[in-house]
Amino acid sequence: MTTPLLAVRDLAVRYPARGARPATQAIDGITFEIAAGETLALVGGSGCGKSTVARAALRLLEPDAGRIVFAGIDIGTLAAGPLRALRRRMQLVMQDASTALTPWMTVGALVAEPLEIHNIAVGAAADHAVRLLIDDVGLGAEFLERLPHELSGGQRQRVAIARALASGPELLVLDEAVSALDVVVQHEILTLLERLQRDRGLACLFITHNLALVQRMASRVAVMQGGRLVETASTVEFFLGPAHPYSRELLDAVPSYPQPIIP
Repeated sequence: MTTPLLAVRDLAVRYPARGARPATQAIDGITFEIAAGETLALVGGSGCGKSTVARAALRLLEPDAGRIVFAGIDIGTLAAGPLRALRRRMQLVMQDASTALTPWMTVGALVAEPLEIHNIAVGAAADHAVRLLIDDVGLGAEFLERLPHELSGGQRQRVAIARALASGPELLVLDEAVSALDVVVQHEILTLLERLQRDRGLACLFITHNLALVQRMASRVAVMQGGRLVETASTVEFFLGPAHPYSRELLDAVPSYPQPIIP
């Protein structure tokens, strides 16, 4: 059996009490795997814990329990230095690029920053790499000197993707990465992601509340409810007949969803 690129086992995160807000068990007992080159869709309603899973799986927040193994490495055991080095291999693309991109940095500087942080390239080599990355996400050299506020939402998300790709990751975590975009731009970004995944052999954790996107992007689906996984299935199986009542509720809430393509 092939070793998964990412294996998450019994992951739990509890947010402590703060002021009048009581302690909250954000996620509890989350277990899933992603193979190299595979896309797993993580779906569920707002507040179910999807984004917490994304950040805990990358150890951007510390889980209270569970194991996260990336490429055979238990990242929960890593000190800050080795963890930072490993992070070049797994990157996050957030929903709102306008909050993820430093507003006073140019596009060129934003994309170059990961190259410098991870000691990948400097000087002319970094400039060349940035131009290739910007071109690969469908933007031209004329964008390099622009600031984030001078870009459209779709252009900012392309910059965020280029920045995520700069370190040469094997895994992209896409946390509602197209939900803030209009339908036309959303389609363009999804087409870009499909090509990048194919060309670069990327694995993806595709987090979305939009089931209409799942069949297009993912080969498997994991359904969350109330901080727990209630079902994991192939995309075809999920759309043909979900096993859990909550999964059926999610599908019934979609006025019209695409019928699965059966091999």
